[in-house]
Amino acid sequence: MEKGIARDWTPGLEIKFEQAIKGCRSFAERHHCMFIRDTLKYDGRSKEGKRALVQARLRLAIATDDDLKELAELYFFQAEDKPGEIPGLQRASLVSRQLEILKELRTKIREKGIDKEVVGIEASKRR
Repeated sequence: MEKGIARDWTPGLEIKFEQAIKGCRSFAERHHCMFIRDTLKYDGRSKEGKRALVQARLRLAIATDDDLKELAELYFFQAEDKPGEIPGLQRASLVSRQLEILKELRTKIREKGIDKEVVGIEASKRR
């Protein structure tokens, strides 16, 4: 295996993910699929792993508001409804909050630059 690539990564997985990426219909699907592939494929400590994270930040930095809205909706698309909640209302508020978080993250990435480490938003804000 090449340096920086995980031991479990196989050519079969590479083909599977490439086909999945080609089949994506939106920015959100493509971003998630590429992020999952890069997370599984590369050792995060390697140069290749760090490059993959920079590419993910670049995708977020150049994303439009519509792209970020798709991404926010995708986060909660398969969320289960809990008893006692109003499903549409609850999901809409979560999506709008997630969209705010993504816009803040995009702004931080743009201000600090793509190659620098971006400080994440506190976990308390994500809830």
